[in-house]
Amino acid sequence: MIVLLCSVYISVCAIAYGALDSFYVGDLLHSLRGQLLLSCILLAVLLQIKNRYLGSVALVISGLLTTSHYFYSLGFDPKVKNDVLSVKQINLRYTNNNLIEHFTDFNSDDRDLFILLEFSDKNRTQFAKIKPLFSRYGYKEIEGFPMGVAVISRYPIVYRQFVQVDGPKVGYVHLKILVTDRIVDIVVLHPPSPRNEKLWKQRNKLLTEVGALLKELGSLWVVAGDFNTVFWSRYLNTTLGKWCYSTKGYHTTWRSVESIPAIIGGLAIDHCAVSREININEFDVFPFTGSDHSVLTYKLSF
Repeated sequence: MIVLLCSVYISVCAIAYGALDSFYVGDLLHSLRGQLLLSCILLAVLLQIKNRYLGSVALVISGLLTTSHYFYSLGFDPKVKNDVLSVKQINLRYTNNNLIEHFTDFNSDDRDLFILLEFSDKNRTQFAKIKPLFSRYGYKEIEGFPMGVAVISRYPIVYRQFVQVDGPKVGYVHLKILVTDRIVDIVVLHPPSPRNEKLWKQRNKLLTEVGALLKELGSLWVVAGDFNTVFWSRYLNTTLGKWCYSTKGYHTTWRSVESIPAIIGGLAIDHCAVSREININEFDVFPFTGSDHSVLTYKLSF
């Protein structure tokens, strides 16, 4: 029994840190790192019942790993630079019945940039009424709302492109906005949810393409969206810039079932990242009525 418990404990901890993440199921399990580490604590308790020494060692290891996961945070950049860009980012959810109220609220919101996901073409008329004096992406017939992406910007959008990576439903939106006299690249993506292995591969391909794009961009860029994977995934290139997740530490942006505590049924799959030259001065997450995703709000300076 002790050998079995030790084997299971080691296996669960290894999977939590990506031992099998090159495979479909292994990667999905890797996304549940927090939940797996909590399971390791329970396994360590069972092991301690059988062997006090081994169980104590396992408890210490599990405690350290779990603490580092749930309390990971590098903090915000303390310095606010000259130009400030305040952003609101949200996966609206296509089936949201509260959108009209939300759109009204957007009009009274003084943020500079709104990044909206799962925006239905059926709401085209309402879209025109949101911040009518702002520049926007998605309203024109030729643009539509590819992958449900809509963007509203206080600053002029001087470049706009939709790039297909694997068919019309897998791609990203690349915009350039003019803030004062500086160009900021905005990349928005919403890869497929990995409900099966084919969609998982499409998600990974899109994330790879966006990672390659960021290497080619200038000194000021922002990438945002519902990435459908977690911050610690091997399929995110976390070394390219600063990630909002690391400024706040552990949080969730999506919950499978509302009645289940976020620490068990929630994941952070909505993200933003910025180039090294941009400072993240604020970042927070709030519930959003009618959606299983939360609102991300952040303030950037450069």
